[in-house]
Amino acid sequence: MFCGIGGYKVSFSNDLFLMMPRTSANRECMSPIICANDAKYTLVEASPSGGIYSGNGVGGSSFDPIAAGGAGAYAISYEFTDGNGCSATSAPTTVTVNALPTASLAAFSNICVTAGPLTLTGGTPAGGTYSGTGVAGGTFTPATAGIGTHVISYTVTDGNNCSRTVTSNIVVDACASIDEVENSSLVIFPNPTKTDLTIVSESNPIVSINVYDATGRLVEAISNINTNKINVDVTEYSTGVYNFEIKTNTSVLRKRVIKN
Repeated sequence: MFCGIGGYKVSFSNDLFLMMPRTSANRECMSPIICANDAKYTLVEASPSGGIYSGNGVGGSSFDPIAAGGAGAYAISYEFTDGNGCSATSAPTTVTVNALPTASLAAFSNICVTAGPLTLTGGTPAGGTYSGTGVAGGTFTPATAGIGTHVISYTVTDGNNCSRTVTSNIVVDACASIDEVENSSLVIFPNPTKTDLTIVSESNPIVSINVYDATGRLVEAISNINTNKINVDVTEYSTGVYNFEIKTNTSVLRKRVIKN
């Protein structure tokens, strides 16, 4: 059976002939584009049916690009034996396995669950597609994803229709799920402020302070405080609203601070 227009390599043995496509121009006869991470491809190119395929990456009537060794050109032959015991082997045909495109995805900063939609960046090369829980059109919405750790995927597809997917985690914190915890034992002043901020815990010592901007990005982390009063210099902070997460020995308190 000849399939479509093009040249073919034909082998004869007594009254047998075997046909395999000679060039990849005859696409309906050849295998589709094979990528280095594709599943096994079922070989159907040779005739008559019932013969044996052989070559690197071949098992039964399947070609496995991963078992073959990844990207490269691989020669596959076909042998058929008829009812009279006469055999013929085709000249080899080449299956080309295309390499995967390169791709990378930078790490994401933590984000608060009440932060607005975040335009995803950090995937290279440009032009890929972001996906994951809470992701739509290249934007991540923390409220949709919910509190917890979520996997963001970035997929790049090249001109051979081969794709590579890389991933990076993004953590959605509850830091801003409470707008402001009113607690008479915690005092922050002045608020708003331009330079210094004083935080006083009238009960338990302050252990640590995390400061998040309006997008949920961690701006500053202060640890090993162990005192009831601390001054925080916010001079270098950009103008805007910040969420202060203040941990004591017994609780976690949150206060919203305005930087003028």
